[in-house]
Amino acid sequence: MSPTGQRSRAALAPLLVLALAAPGAARFVVQEARCAEEPRRDIGLFKDCGKFTWPTALLDERFKEERETLDRLGPPLACQAASDTVRPETLQAGQDAVAQLRARIKAAVEDLTPAEYISAMRYANQLRDSLDRLPRPKGPK
Repeated sequence: MSPTGQRSRAALAPLLVLALAAPGAARFVVQEARCAEEPRRDIGLFKDCGKFTWPTALLDERFKEERETLDRLGPPLACQAASDTVRPETLQAGQDAVAQLRARIKAAVEDLTPAEYISAMRYANQLRDSLDRLPRPKGPK
């Protein structure tokens, strides 16, 4: 067994206890297990089960709404990407949130230092690029 597989199983142990204690949590455990699998493709910033590490500049209160939206959408998008079943409405919500974040960063250019602006915009662009790398939803057959 690979060291990665060992870490993934160790990380799932608390979730399995939760599933045994609360049978209704089984769906959550299955989703987390899918996220713990190694991704089949490069999904950028979504690789850590959709948990983001925000740069300091984006922790400012003015970016809170978009940050919270993306924090809420990150785990479902990562899980959906792991199973190649990204839902169109989830993907669109993520794209909309990133577009709003980029617009808010641009509007704050006068209030941010050059380093903060570059860091914030770089991260927003990485989010946008990561969303572009997710598997596209399949249309109706």
